[in-house]
Amino acid sequence: MAKRVPLFFCALLLLGPLWGCDRRPEADLVIRNVAVVDIATGGVSPGRTILIDEGRILRIETGPTTTSARAATDIDGTGLYAIPGLWDMHVHALWDSTVARSFLPAFARVGITGIRDMGGTLAVLERVRSSSGSETLTWPRIIAAGPILDGPEPVDPSISIALQTPAEARQAVDRLAEAGVEFIKVYTLLPREAFLSVLERAREVGLPVVGHVPAEVTVLEAVEAGLVGIEHLRDELEPMCHQTTPIVCAQLIERFVELGVHNTPTLVVLEAKSLEGYRSSPNAAAVPEIPEIVQESWNTAAATQSSRPGRYFETRRDIFAHEMDLVGRLNEAGAPILAGSDTGNPFIYPGLGLQRELTLLVEAGMTTREALASATLVPAAFLGLADSIGAIRTGHAADVVLLDGNPLEDIANVSRVVAVILRGRPL
Repeated sequence: MAKRVPLFFCALLLLGPLWGCDRRPEADLVIRNVAVVDIATGGVSPGRTILIDEGRILRIETGPTTTSARAATDIDGTGLYAIPGLWDMHVHALWDSTVARSFLPAFARVGITGIRDMGGTLAVLERVRSSSGSETLTWPRIIAAGPILDGPEPVDPSISIALQTPAEARQAVDRLAEAGVEFIKVYTLLPREAFLSVLERAREVGLPVVGHVPAEVTVLEAVEAGLVGIEHLRDELEPMCHQTTPIVCAQLIERFVELGVHNTPTLVVLEAKSLEGYRSSPNAAAVPEIPEIVQESWNTAAATQSSRPGRYFETRRDIFAHEMDLVGRLNEAGAPILAGSDTGNPFIYPGLGLQRELTLLVEAGMTTREALASATLVPAAFLGLADSIGAIRTGHAADVVLLDGNPLEDIANVSRVVAVILRGRPL
């Protein structure tokens, strides 16, 4: 790491240029001789130098030693691959302050530099956003829904607003908009008219609506009315595409493409539910520190799962196979897919869940480039932030992950994290 001699010392010696004290370093950070992965094209550019300053990528140069720029921090990227920071587009981290303070840095440590929180409390969201100090420098960027909008008897009352009427629906949207959420999430038990009122009011206040398709609404009705994102595939899409004719499913997917509806499959949590006791999940090999409140609930869920009959898991594995097939069909048709882990569910660990999700997306038929895009370029475009995140480009936010292996050759290389640069700072 480059060190600067105190300016008063330079002035005293009158040897500023000789001692390297004549001016501030041109960049905060320079990464030399690194291979830059271009997820848009699927190409790799070796021997690049990335200059980062004030949280942005200042420029990218060809060759490891072409720049004479001095930097406060200098990283040798020889043998490493640089990718943009990944986004986990379905997590639950903001329902408890202790959980948030545990999960948020755990995401960042393995290269998840952005998350979309899909259901928490406004109190925790406000507390996280008002936090300051060095701790927050290790937290990923956060896009959040706050509490979920559900029916009069919500599936999870602790993170939901119970709604019955259209008037209540409009009031809830106004409350969330005033609280500063970035989007609205709807859930399964929301009554039809309340759901339609949520969509209408959200459109008026400029908030996108994503989530589950309520039971009283068909999938086609929901997306035609303005639902822009569907989570999990399960009750919404999987039965329709495997209990009706292929033509019906194909027509629905075609409409998704026309409307730009994004699907977040969360295959990793669907896989976990097909495994006895959860504990044989591929995530369980490397366990980050998990708060006691979470571990207790996971252990309870594991005990319940272990007591289920064998035929339950046979059914779940069949459903999971159908869901994997559906992801392949969506991708082949050009329907946009977002990578999300549903972290917070039993034994889906922050960061590790997304790594497994990317592997499952490839197994479902996506190329490694497409899987990487589902956690970088596609989230950036979906969030309206394509000009600032999701790629290693001049002027973009300096969220960069250095890997000891090319993820385009093997998607599992996303787990070989050597360094993470978040907001221009190495963690």
